Formats: sequence, structure tokens, C-alpha cells
Amino acid sequence: LVLVSIATIFATALSASASTVDVGGTGGADCTFWCVDRYQQVYSASIFSGPVLIDSVSFFAAPAAGDPSWNGTSTWQMTISTSVNPVGVLDLTFANNVGGDVALFDTRTFTGTPNANDLVTFDGAGSFAYDPGNGDLLIDIIRTAGIAQGVGLDRGYDPGLMDRAYSFSGTTIAIAGNQAFGNRTRFGLVPEPSTALLLALGLAGMGLRPRR
Repeated sequence: LVLVSIATIFATALSASASTVDVGGTGGADCTFWCVDRYQQVYSASIFSGPVLIDSVSFFAAPAAGDPSWNGTSTWQMTISTSVNPVGVLDLTFANNVGGDVALFDTRTFTGTPNANDLVTFDGAGSFAYDPGNGDLLIDIIRTAGIAQGVGLDRGYDPGLMDRAYSFSGTTIAIAGNQAFGNRTRFGLVPEPSTALLLALGLAGMGLRPRR
């Protein structure tokens, strides 16, 4: 019963302490899902206050007035890693930016007609453990099936906080990068399990404390 109680409190602590972090302001539509084969975006470690588990990465839809839909169906794969190169210094060879802790985060198929500010979300079955003390964060998106021509995304300039590199054709070399802006992003975060476990154990200890 004690173990069940601790497990329940642990799960509750994780859920209660989950949070989101938004990066970037509204700055107009970008063609990322409409025009690229591969897209990398790097985020400054300073955005995050400490080690976290990232359990979702979302972008904000900005549909064009005359073309608001995905124009069919397309499938995209996202990997996450600590970036080898920081904001402002992304290499145009995509592989040179990917860290040794790279992990497949999610593969997602999109279709339909989203509204403005609807979330385009990748949320893998697991989470990516990120420690900002190890460097900036890199997301890497590759189109694996279907045509591009997807919905536009909201973007904004954030010098020093994020940058990007992308290719309209091919997945090896970027045609442009380090533009001091990127797609507005929302990270879904949960604290590291060790932190939540300490909180749960503390709560459990309070609950199991004998009464006088």
C-alpha cells in the first residue's frame, strides 16, 4: 500500500508540475512544412531554467488566406539532440549540427485544414532528457513521405535565442541558415524524474507521518 501510494503521488507530482515554454513572437507566415525537405532549428540553452524532460514540441499554424490546408498528406520525422553548434553558428551540413545524444522523438502524419494558431504537434511516446548545461537544443525535421505543401507556420525574430537551417531539396546540405529567427515553438516540459520523485517522497512522508 505504501508503494502504491508513493507511485500515485509520484505520478500526480509529475502531472502537476508539467509546464510549457513558448519561444518566439508573432512575425508572419513561414513555409517550413510547405517548402522544405529538411529543417533544423536551434534554441539557446538560456531558454530553459534547468534539466527537463521534453514531451512535446509544437508549432503555431499560420494558414495563408488563399491556401489554408495541408494540400494532401505528408509525414515528418523529428529527432532531438543537444546541438554541436550554438545559435548563430549552425553548419550548413546538417549532420555537423546533430549531437551524440540524438534521439528519434516522433514521426507524425499531417493533413486537414487547421485554423490560425492551432498547434502542429510532435509528441513522441517517450521524452527527451535535456540538460541546458550541455549546450543549445536542436530539433531536426525531415519529410519522409508525401509532398511538402503543408500549412504555414508562425515565425518571429529572436536574435540570440534561436536560429535555423533548411533545404528545399535534399537532406544533406542546407541552402540557408543562421537567420536570427525561426518558427514560434511551444515545448511541453515535465521535470526530471529524480526531482519529481523527491517531491513525491516528501509528500508521501508527510502523508505517512504518524499522528500523535
